[in-house]
Amino acid sequence: KSVRLKYETYSPTWVTLDLLLKAARINKEDCFFTNFIMGIRVNGAKNTGPSPALKCPDFITSCGELMIEQIRLLKPSAIVCLGMAPAILLGQISDQIRIKQNNAKNRKELDERSAQFIPEVAFNTIDHKAAVCVLVHPSYRHMYANNQELEGLSSNDAEVRMLALIKERITNR
Repeated sequence: KSVRLKYETYSPTWVTLDLLLKAARINKEDCFFTNFIMGIRVNGAKNTGPSPALKCPDFITSCGELMIEQIRLLKPSAIVCLGMAPAILLGQISDQIRIKQNNAKNRKELDERSAQFIPEVAFNTIDHKAAVCVLVHPSYRHMYANNQELEGLSSNDAEVRMLALIKERITNR
């Protein structure tokens, strides 16, 4: 359970993500983080693993509409996807992402297509562009961060580099 303490959220996800952001010297307030799927819990159960929402195409479409509205209103210069699912789902609102990912099913395929960091993404129905990067979801870093690759870097170094690229994008905004 997340606990708010002096306006900061402490949960396993945020504790892990905060360490990664510190290593990249980036403020979490400067980033737009997404899981894409909004507000799903089944009978108050723990919210890890594949989302039950993935079995509900109409709900996923609604999440995409909400995501577009958030991007339209907030105009983030950078979007950080927390895991593969949001990265793939962003392809529903950006043909550019969908084409770049080319049906990637896992982190290795995403890396092979150089789709883990896209410096300027256009969205289908709004006039806005943002950098997009895909991190291993913080709650899975202990299992999968070693699978991440970027610019000859791997593991934590690759994710720190991606966040450094995001920071450059924010700084040059």
